[in-house]
Amino acid sequence: MPYWSASKSVTTTVQKVAVEVTASPMPPWKPGQTVNIVVKVTADGSPLDGETVQLYLWDDSFRYFHYFGSFTTGPDGTVTKTWTVPFSESFIDSIVGGSYSFTLPCNRWHVEASCLGISGTLAAPIAYKTDITLSVPSKVPAGLPSEVKGRLTYEAAPGDKRGLGPGKKVQIYANNTKIGEAETDSEGNYRAQVKITTPGTYTIKAVFPGEGLTSMAQAVKTLLTEWASSTAVAIALPAVIGGLMLLKLR
Repeated sequence: MPYWSASKSVTTTVQKVAVEVTASPMPPWKPGQTVNIVVKVTADGSPLDGETVQLYLWDDSFRYFHYFGSFTTGPDGTVTKTWTVPFSESFIDSIVGGSYSFTLPCNRWHVEASCLGISGTLAAPIAYKTDITLSVPSKVPAGLPSEVKGRLTYEAAPGDKRGLGPGKKVQIYANNTKIGEAETDSEGNYRAQVKITTPGTYTIKAVFPGEGLTSMAQAVKTLLTEWASSTAVAIALPAVIGGLMLLKLR
């Protein structure tokens, strides 16, 4: 009697899992700022509920990491980690072990979320916190140059402000119209000559737009401009000398 063999074909469906990391506000961040890191886990576009998410902060070389912890997704497939950015944080060497403390500002970091063997990352540079001062006269003559000045600083350590420079550009605005630009010296000081031709009350703003891993800073003052008062006014008066009429100036 012949022996018959049969094979059975089984088809399985593999779901495509995705891990997305976003944040509000988006980086760059700065120390003292509170941010919400949001992780969304989906399978074939549908949210996954009850899944475990591991959350990390890595250095730019992906060697050192800080572990935020383990979180569980909700019905919408998301978890949210609220984090107030510190000035420094502890990290672990993923190669040889050991704990290290790193300064966060002026460096590029990456937030990583891992779930079901899939990872998502978000580039998260952290900038130095900057501050700027502005000094302007309370009243100046319209149409004549006047000086604005101040100092741009960054927080090198908590409570330790240092001059940011040289060569950092500070933009000067009057009622949101740019009227000048200045560069800082090595101590962060800047000064510029500006001129407003029309009398009125103006909002003067000094803006450092941020550069690289330093954050934006601005300062605002109010400036009043008036028509300049004349110190000498020529008035034409008639005078008669030797039968000739002349114009005499006084």
